[in-house]
Amino acid sequence: MKKGLLLLSAIAILGFNSCTEVAEALDFGIPITFEEQYSMDILDGSPNTFEEVMVIDATGNQDVKDNISNISKFDLNKVWFTVTSFTGDEGITTDAIVQFYNDEGNIGNPISTGTIEFKKLVDSGDETIIVISNELKTTLEGKLLDDQIFKMRLSGTVSGSPMTANLNVFVTVEAKVTF
Repeated sequence: MKKGLLLLSAIAILGFNSCTEVAEALDFGIPITFEEQYSMDILDGSPNTFEEVMVIDATGNQDVKDNISNISKFDLNKVWFTVTSFTGDEGITTDAIVQFYNDEGNIGNPISTGTIEFKKLVDSGDETIIVISNELKTTLEGKLLDDQIFKMRLSGTVSGSPMTANLNVFVTVEAKVTF
């Protein structure tokens, strides 16, 4: 047992030149992917609008909860969605809006997704990335660090009905844990 402890001590002394290097070796990131699945069902004669809300709550992750006092920052990596199924006229589209918000109100300005062509997206399987400005990204990362939560609303009007579509919406972040 003593030999093992001595060996471990020697490795620690030789491998690290300072306490800072030891602390840095203990730092790590916690990757978190938030995913929601939404079904849009627009009937003939009904309003052609939709609105879906996604809650981004970092404390829903047990690793974040366990390390909350040591999280030094959050990095917002990517926000995107895919259309996994679609039934309706091939030409049905939407120009959706993404709005981040919390209990205090909107966070930043609305973001346009551009024209979403449901049929083309389901056939291709392509991701639609929601482009977020660096300023908004920094603000959202700060909200996660301060409050650990914000929400994202995806809303819009579709160009025709009837139609049904299923969307998967994703937000990926990384919590940086520093000792």
